[in-house]
Order: sequence, then C-alpha cells, then structure tokens
Amino acid sequence: MSVFMDTLVEYYFRYPDHDQLQSVYAAYLQPILHRQLDRHPVWSSPSKISALAGSMIQIYEEIRQKFTVDDFSHYMFTPRDLTRWVMGLLRYDLMAAQNNSSSDHILEILAHEAHRLFRDRIVGQDSLNKFDNILMSVIRSDWGANIFDALDGECYH
Repeated sequence: MSVFMDTLVEYYFRYPDHDQLQSVYAAYLQPILHRQLDRHPVWSSPSKISALAGSMIQIYEEIRQKFTVDDFSHYMFTPRDLTRWVMGLLRYDLMAAQNNSSSDHILEILAHEAHRLFRDRIVGQDSLNKFDNILMSVIRSDWGANIFDALDGECYH
C-alpha cells in the first residue's frame, strides 16, 4: 500500500515592470487612437501615444504606492485596471478631438476614466485629494495641460 502525499505547490509571479507595461499599453492604445484619430496632429504620432501610455502607467504606479490593501482591502490595483482604463476609451467618440489640434480632449477623457476606475474606490476626503494631486501633477508635467476645469462635476484642489 503506498501513501500519496499531497504537495502544496505555490506559484508566484510578478507584475510586469514599468518598461513591460509601457510596451503593452502603448500597443493597446495605438489601434484605439488610430481608429478615430489617424490624422490628428498629436495622436497620430506613435511617440505621443507611447508618452500617453507612460503617463497612464506613472499615474497607476503612484496610485498603487499611495493606496494599498493595508489601508483598505479594495485598494487592490492591478494591471487589469490599466487594461480597463485603456479599453474605456472605446466608449467615447474621439472624433471631437480630430478638429482640435491639442491633446486636451483625450486627456479629459483619460482623467474622467481614471475617476471612474480609481477615484471612485478611494475612501476619505484626504485620500481623494491625494488622488487628485497625483492625476493633476502627472498630466500637467507630462502634457502641460490644465484640463481639470473642463471636467464636469469633478472637484480638484
């Protein structure tokens, strides 16, 4: 009679690093933006799309550092949230940006989606202010844009 021992095998995997996320999300953004904005002065450029992916990843990484499951269990932010953020752009008619040579319209949509996916999960006014500061500072530093006055019903300090 032989005895089988059940062995518990644990597998660990790491989330992709910054460069890997950059490659993946720039590749996701490319067809989404080109579908409607293939002649836009900003968004037809692969380097600008890559820069947008970089901004999104920086915001995501700062959110992950600032808001952890140690604070609240639902602060589990994963690359799946980044994917949802990118895919959320498909819900919009991006053609309104086609006639506008600036990047602001897409950045406004991006900020709105960040609110929907991240900010709506944040607890407490102090934490909401921290989130707003992360989002504002990245968009201002990366894009020189002040899009936050244009967002309806959203409060930025």
